[in-house]
Amino acid sequence: MRDPSTSFQSMFSYYNLEDELRAPLLRLLDYPHAKMNAFPRYLGRIGRNQVLFDLGVEPEDFDSAGVVEEVLRKVEQNFHLVMIAEYMDESLILLKRVRFRPGNATQEALDPRRSAKLRGWLRGDHRLHQHFTARLLELVAHFGRARMDKEVAELRALREDTRRRCGVSEYARRDDSIRSDGRKDLPLVVGYRGTGSSLFCRALVKPNGALTREAVRRQFLRYFQYYFGDKKYEFFPEP
Repeated sequence: MRDPSTSFQSMFSYYNLEDELRAPLLRLLDYPHAKMNAFPRYLGRIGRNQVLFDLGVEPEDFDSAGVVEEVLRKVEQNFHLVMIAEYMDESLILLKRVRFRPGNATQEALDPRRSAKLRGWLRGDHRLHQHFTARLLELVAHFGRARMDKEVAELRALREDTRRRCGVSEYARRDDSIRSDGRKDLPLVVGYRGTGSSLFCRALVKPNGALTREAVRRQFLRYFQYYFGDKKYEFFPEP
């Protein structure tokens, strides 16, 4: 999870919701809550309390403390770990332990009043974020702060070494993956390029969409290999 207010600002910019809602974010946050709640979801799926919505909560239940607590309970039951973007390195270290367990980049600056209003409007998602951030920090404490600091330092050193070996650098690019949603003005996002020629280095700088499609393809290959043996290549030939 990512801080919901920061995530919403990023989403507002990425999907150019200013045109869709006919109001910049600063003006939107000056509207009364009733008017803000009446805005339709972009494409029927993008909008307020995105995490709750993706978890199946209906918009009319966003402000129900009981519904939010029930979502927390179900997530706790079904996931050993909820990764937190603001603690990504710590999340990755804990993910390693879970795995081996047996069995446009521009945003409008918000003043304190609007920032507080946005947090209140997204309080359902913020409740989830606060809960799972606290839960992650409990796991970090159980793991051991000194041990975590050591492994995080090792992870960051490995990451920097990998960036150097693969010659990875950042650049601004237009995200054409959103073209299928009917967007003509493609948002600017951070892209990566590298000088390394190995399969690993080339995979490292692939756009998220392409990398996700390749991961899904490989998962299907494993599935078909299990059920159909070598015939899997008839269904999913190598690209």
